[in-house]
Amino acid sequence: MARRYVPYLLAAQPEGKFRLAGYCHGGLAVWEIAHQLEAVGREVEQVVLVDTFSINARPTLRGIARTVSALGGIAPKAIGDRVKTRGMPAVWSGTRRLMQKDRALIWRVAKRMYQGTAATGASLRTAYYRAMSHYLPPRIRSRVVCLLSDEYASRPEFSAAAWKGLAPQVVEDHVPGAHNSCITGHVDDLAGTPNRLLSPAKAL
Repeated sequence: MARRYVPYLLAAQPEGKFRLAGYCHGGLAVWEIAHQLEAVGREVEQVVLVDTFSINARPTLRGIARTVSALGGIAPKAIGDRVKTRGMPAVWSGTRRLMQKDRALIWRVAKRMYQGTAATGASLRTAYYRAMSHYLPPRIRSRVVCLLSDEYASRPEFSAAAWKGLAPQVVEDHVPGAHNSCITGHVDDLAGTPNRLLSPAKAL
């Protein structure tokens, strides 16, 4: 997804700095776009993440992801293919349940690993979930603003603190509303928050 967007961004703005923003799983796509822009020598001044999962920004999860990938490569083909396809979605599901203190955690993870997600390969939701679970955000040089809705502000799987090891500066702020309504019913607040944080008069 990022590779498809980058040429259009470069064509639209052949010079100067970029400011990027992404909502939900789009935040992970924007992170990768920033990484690819930096790789070709362009400066990304700021990345704004709105209600974006920070699960794979954590060192522990990154280590687990590498282990799952290695196991998928050395296991017999049928098992290896299942590990590669379903391993990280199962880890993600388990991590989210653990963070939410789900008592049925072990059963749910085992079921996901055995059956895979519903309608495997048949829905965009499944494809996005699988892509997010496998993506390990690289380090970027841009400033990161992490905006969380009232609904997600206290949920650890969206914690802004997890990004601090991957960017030189991470700023956290909030926008009113739930996950779906923060970008529809609270557009003024959503636009005003990054504008306020970008103000030259704002002490960082």
